[in-house]
Amino acid sequence: MESHEVKTGKCILVCSSLYKDSELTVGILREANLDAESCTDILDLCQKIEVGAAAVLIAIEMLSAEADRLKAVLDRQPAWSDIPFIVLTSSIQAGNMMPQLHILLRNVTVLERPIRILTLVSSLQAAVAARRRQYQVRDLLADVERSRFEAEAANRAKSAFLANMSHEIRTPLGIILGFSELIAAEIPVSDDIRLYLKTIKRNGEDLSKLIDELLDLSKIEAGKLDIEIIPTSVTDLLAEIWNSFADQARRNNVKLTIDVEEDIPLSIQTDPTRLRQILKNLIGNAIKFTRGGSVEVNVGLNENLTSLVPQLQIAVKDTGRGISPHEQKRLFEAFNQADMSTTRNYGGTGLGLFLSRRLARALGGDIVLESSAIGVGSTFVITIDTAGAAINTSDGKRLEERAVEAVRQDAPKAGDELSGMNILVAEDAPDNQLLIRRILTRRGAKVRIAQNGEEAIKAAMANSYDIILMDVQMPLLDGYGATTELRRLGYKGSIIALSAHAMKDERAKSIAMGCDEHLTKPVDVKKLVGIIRDYAGQKPLSQFH
Repeated sequence: MESHEVKTGKCILVCSSLYKDSELTVGILREANLDAESCTDILDLCQKIEVGAAAVLIAIEMLSAEADRLKAVLDRQPAWSDIPFIVLTSSIQAGNMMPQLHILLRNVTVLERPIRILTLVSSLQAAVAARRRQYQVRDLLADVERSRFEAEAANRAKSAFLANMSHEIRTPLGIILGFSELIAAEIPVSDDIRLYLKTIKRNGEDLSKLIDELLDLSKIEAGKLDIEIIPTSVTDLLAEIWNSFADQARRNNVKLTIDVEEDIPLSIQTDPTRLRQILKNLIGNAIKFTRGGSVEVNVGLNENLTSLVPQLQIAVKDTGRGISPHEQKRLFEAFNQADMSTTRNYGGTGLGLFLSRRLARALGGDIVLESSAIGVGSTFVITIDTAGAAINTSDGKRLEERAVEAVRQDAPKAGDELSGMNILVAEDAPDNQLLIRRILTRRGAKVRIAQNGEEAIKAAMANSYDIILMDVQMPLLDGYGATTELRRLGYKGSIIALSAHAMKDERAKSIAMGCDEHLTKPVDVKKLVGIIRDYAGQKPLSQFH
């Protein structure tokens, strides 16, 4: 770093028009225990300043010659460095040169000749002490900068570790969830087996959520939390939430109701992924901590006096265990739960509320605990910006009806959705090959497997495919390298990246490398099928290569 390139200057540089006067002054200063060295001229002074100086004692007449050279040397000093100059002058000389003196020197003390030795020594001692403080500041800045670099390096290493661990966990997790869904869809099983499969699926999704929370925590700490503001249907999102918690509510003997006021807009501008994450956390917590009671979700608009547009306000009220005043103080801290018995009895990492509040604030709102009492229950209130949406709902359907419709629309289907499509799957893991092949062939597609990027290139250039599913992490040549090479060769077909890396910058990287879309493992079958249908029809086969 720049500050370490300048050596600590302990020597006072003395520059006079007469060399013998400089030597005499140096002797006096050394007797006063001040380290001093004489300079023959301005050029000599400049060279020694470059090495390092505690202070400069100079006769004013020396500044009339080579002043520009001296100023250039001083301007090259680092920001922390401001060498003290003590200029010896007469009253007449001081009056004539004072304006130019302050332009040339930033840190200057003028002493009129003749001067008492005691005054000179005292002035130089003060200058050296000030200079020593500058070097202390330099060292402090260097330590701070070094600490910053080390912290950034540690943060990068942690992010890389989390990203890699996410990949290593998501890959087998996707296979477990995928095959459990295939068993449920393809094989007639007893109610007990179906319950076991649902349990596998539920716990797998919980593990996936935990991975996402750890990645979000890493992003927050790095100041890189991703927010994507797009048009979002509040009622559709709430219907999805209601449906996702219906089974859990029944298991806990909890009555779950979601009441939406009539003036809620059909669409607002927000990040649906983050809003869904917030709602799932708070409603999930409410159901988890309520045994045999109710959870009410009330959705309306809040006229915020500090904003030109109303905010969406969602109140989540439960009749659960409640939170004590002591526990409430630490409620929104990372890795904190109400108490240790909470972890033992209900599980969780203590990240949910911390992340949810950060996400709500990133969406222009907040999360607050409005009320809570032991044995009575709790009410949390979420607010987020709506970005001025003003179109009211008009279909008059109850939320439960919308949820039933969503279930019907989202129900997994295995038929002819991909009938007649020819799909190339570049994937090196045998288990994933089997899973993806089965998912696609059950829907009517013909599937060719490529074991690595090199095989994928050869197959794509030799045959016509409706779409390529490209795993990004493969031996010999990875998916990024294969995609880049295909685009270089003029391949115009759709390529969808598949990755167990969940960081958002991975999607950006896939798009930059030439992929049309990026899917994260465990793959959502409905989303996978939808993307294949969308992209396979965009580019005619005649234009593929």
